[in-house]
Amino acid sequence: MRSLIYITLILFSISPLLAQRAHMSLNKSSVEIGVPFELTLSFTYNQALDSIVYTAAQNVLLGKISQANGVSVNNKTYELEISKAFSDTLYKENNTYHWLGKYELIAWDSAYVMINDQSIVFEDSLFYFNPVIIEVKSPIADGTKGIYDIKEFSTELEEAKPSWLVFLIKHWWWLSIILVLLFILIILQLKKAPVEAQKKRIITKVSPKESALKAIKALEESRLYETDLKEYYYQLSIIIRAFLSRHYASNFMDNTTHETKLDLIHRDLSDETISIIVTLLSQADMVKFAKSKPELDDILRTGNKAKQIVSEIAEIELKLDDN
Repeated sequence: MRSLIYITLILFSISPLLAQRAHMSLNKSSVEIGVPFELTLSFTYNQALDSIVYTAAQNVLLGKISQANGVSVNNKTYELEISKAFSDTLYKENNTYHWLGKYELIAWDSAYVMINDQSIVFEDSLFYFNPVIIEVKSPIADGTKGIYDIKEFSTELEEAKPSWLVFLIKHWWWLSIILVLLFILIILQLKKAPVEAQKKRIITKVSPKESALKAIKALEESRLYETDLKEYYYQLSIIIRAFLSRHYASNFMDNTTHETKLDLIHRDLSDETISIIVTLLSQADMVKFAKSKPELDDILRTGNKAKQIVSEIAEIELKLDDN
């Protein structure tokens, strides 16, 4: 009789646990370096989840380097960049209450990564989510660009400055040169123009195409890639963004590479042209963490692709104007 009472008590004590579940899942089992993926945490219960508490990670989510079977390798941590802020929601379905939380993450080094140690508090009880594993692969080389391993980097953030101020501080010298050249060009044009043209203040402006091609040529002739390869690729990406901003009269300077791609999809551009632009901008993002220096031919080929894209986009606009 006493045994029957014990069994009954045990069944009543575990019955609430059968109605709840903490589950964690990924939308992909493997992903290439630099490609976003989603981590979803779900918690279900047969009562309202008003007192649920989850502490979301900021900037990076920590995982552990593991083997394919989930065995940890020396308990070494792995930082996953949080590319989109954590979001969560509550809803009810068929008398069951659901909580969902999502991260968008990016991995920057090839490895098997196990995400665990995620927990949630509900009604003073702590529930752990199941661990998940994702395989992070290096991009497949296509022969037209260099692929490099990514260095580990610090995630400490300084106080953010306005993007326009950062741009001016870092590139004031060549912006000053461009302004001086434009001023000299205007003076020369005014001196050569007829008196009536001077009265009407007709000033010949440099087209976005011409300005971009001159800037690329000046950057190549400076041979900056010999002393500061990262700065060379960064300035090349700035020239491309400045050209797109002037050409389409839209701000591309503050856009991420992904946001730039979404904007260009709505323009009269081919998929191949958009792919080349995204590749050039991605190279500028990735070369900051590269362990090795690309060959000179690859560097020069990148500059030629940039000039090709500028000319093609300008030609497309010219044909549309003629029609």
